[in-house]
Amino acid sequence: MTVKSFAIASVLAFSTLALTAEASQTWTVTTQGHIRAGIDWTGVFGTAGQNLNGLSFTQSVTASTDRAQWTSGSNGSDYQNLAGDGPAFTDTVTINGHSVTFRSASTSSRQQYIADDTSHGSPHGFVDYIFSGQQGHTAAGDEFTSDQTVHSETSAFVGTADFTRKISQDTSGPSFSSLSYFSISGSQDAYFGATVDFLTVNGVTISAVPEPENYAMLLAGLALMGFVARRKT
Repeated sequence: MTVKSFAIASVLAFSTLALTAEASQTWTVTTQGHIRAGIDWTGVFGTAGQNLNGLSFTQSVTASTDRAQWTSGSNGSDYQNLAGDGPAFTDTVTINGHSVTFRSASTSSRQQYIADDTSHGSPHGFVDYIFSGQQGHTAAGDEFTSDQTVHSETSAFVGTADFTRKISQDTSGPSFSSLSYFSISGSQDAYFGATVDFLTVNGVTISAVPEPENYAMLLAGLALMGFVARRKT
C-alpha cells in the first residue's frame, strides 16, 4: 500500500470515529406529557390564539456536554453539572402532532444537571435528578427558553450520574415531580408549562453508534485499504 493510498483510507475511516466521538458528547433530554397551561398567540404550532391547556406534547432538547464549551462545570461521584453560558443547542417541540425545531448558536446563563443521589444516600438531598435548561435566540432573533426537570426522592431512576447514560422512565406516578416548560417571544409568541408523563434521555435521536452514512464512510475506507493491499500482493 502506498503512503498516499493509506492516508486517504485513514482519513475516511477515522473521520467516522471523530463524528462518533462528537455524538457521544451530546445530551438529549426528551419529555412527553400533557400541558397544564399555555397559549400559542401567533400560531407557532399551527393556530394563532390557540389555548394549549390539556394538549399532548413532546419536547426534545439536544445540547453539548463538552465541559470546555461551558462557563463552569463540576462533578462528584453522584452528580455532574454544567452551567453558565454554553454551546449551540436544538429544541424540537411537538404539540398535537405539529412539530417545530428551534435552533440557537449558543445558550445563555443556563444549566445541565444529572444526579444519582437516591440510591447512594447522598448528602446532596437524596434525590435522583434530571435537569436541562437552555435559553437562546433563533436566526430571526426570537428568544426561546426550555426547562425540563424530573426528580424523585424514592425512585433511583438515574442509575449513574453520567451524561452518556440512556434512560426511559414512566414519570406519571406520585413518586416523581416534573415540569417541562417552553416559551418563545419576538416575532413568534407562545408558551406552555406541562407535567411530564414519560422521560427519555439519550434516546434514538442521539447515539454513540455511527449513523448509516458514517458506517458507509468507514466501510469505504476499509475497503480501499483492502483493495490497495490486494493489488500490491
